[in-house]
Amino acid sequence: MKIAGEKIEPGFWIGLILVIVLLGIANHCKAQKSTAHWDTIPARIEAIHKYITKTTAKGSQKIYCVYADTQSGISDIISVPRSTWDYISSCKEVGIKPQLGLRFRNGEVYSLIRIKKKYKVR
Repeated sequence: MKIAGEKIEPGFWIGLILVIVLLGIANHCKAQKSTAHWDTIPARIEAIHKYITKTTAKGSQKIYCVYADTQSGISDIISVPRSTWDYISSCKEVGIKPQLGLRFRNGEVYSLIRIKKKYKVR
């Protein structure tokens, strides 16, 4: 216990400085932070011309769509994940229009994905 007028030991000051430095280093480290920037925009179903299936060297099937949208200036062959393809096929079977979006990674089209719309219940 400190009595009035006594000096604080140097070990206390060294410990306090180490704690501050360690907290500063821990706060400054960003090793786990991703630098990729993802964006999603709604896809125009009318701009999807057809779907293409390619077989890879390992024998698995990759699905792509031919997307040409003159309004937004996007014209590309875009990868379609298997779950999105299952969703598109199910929508075709029942005759409804799928809710799809274009996923961008760092400004480049990455894939065609399903967008889950939120509805308000009244």
